[in-house]
Amino acid sequence: MANLNVYIDTNTTLSIKHGNLILDDISKLKESVSLPLELLSSVVIDSYSSVVTKQVLVSLAENNVLLVLCDNAHLPTSILLPFQTHSTASLHIRKQIKVRQKKLGLLWQEIIKAKIINSANHLRFKDKARYKILETLASKVLPDDKGNKEAIAAKEYFKALFGAKFNRQDDNATNIMLNYTYALLRAKCARVCAAKGLLPSLGIHHTSFLNSFNLADDFLEPFRAFVDVYVTSYLEACKGLDSKGSQEFILSPSDKKHLLRIFDHKVYMDGKYYLIDAAIEQSIGSYLQVILEKREHLSLPVLDERYVKSVVSNNG
Repeated sequence: MANLNVYIDTNTTLSIKHGNLILDDISKLKESVSLPLELLSSVVIDSYSSVVTKQVLVSLAENNVLLVLCDNAHLPTSILLPFQTHSTASLHIRKQIKVRQKKLGLLWQEIIKAKIINSANHLRFKDKARYKILETLASKVLPDDKGNKEAIAAKEYFKALFGAKFNRQDDNATNIMLNYTYALLRAKCARVCAAKGLLPSLGIHHTSFLNSFNLADDFLEPFRAFVDVYVTSYLEACKGLDSKGSQEFILSPSDKKHLLRIFDHKVYMDGKYYLIDAAIEQSIGSYLQVILEKREHLSLPVLDERYVKSVVSNNG
């Protein structure tokens, strides 16, 4: 499976030759790099002077390689997705449209329970007593999350993780790193939705007509705790950055390269361990099987101690 994630932060010319993506440093200070398209999962471009040809765009799309473009704040702002790469995309979209609201409510219940349990596991591994509150909330999640246990759990979770004064809207190191890495996983979810012949804008619970990636946002939820573990571990390793941070904090190229390496880690799901790319594919693939009436429940990741130890070891 393609699992190579490429980050470009210098002025680079991208081209295609013999089925390979060629990266040429415009300044000629570095040697060219050749990467087989079949091994690529994503390419993140964070340089305004990089040059990309139409041939590159088409080749990446044909090979189901996600292209992410970053803005002047160095945050993902645009993604290129392949258009109907699946031979039965029309059938899948029809099935997706016809899913009954009751079924969608049950699927959302599964997703939110998994999200809260993963958050609780994160707190438990960090010896935070509030994990018990989250476990209780997870057991009380209703179809379509009536009662909004997700929001209650999130408030308790971030308070326990970062302190009572922490606010997810602040422009600090923690939030910037979380948002950057969430955005990368969201783009991966959108890529898989398109590859499976699903309509990314047609979500299970997220339904905004202004959002082209509602379904991707649905499946991002149970993976958020994995990002939280990765970012908090990295911040602890850096030591110079705290959750209050500076309002002028900007992710460095080394920060972004490190955050991209979250995709090198494996997560537990359905009795097996998968790289995060593969886990996202399995999870969204299970949704496709549900709407095709080939199974009843979703495959969702479980945050376990092995993942935490792997991340801490990597950041140490």
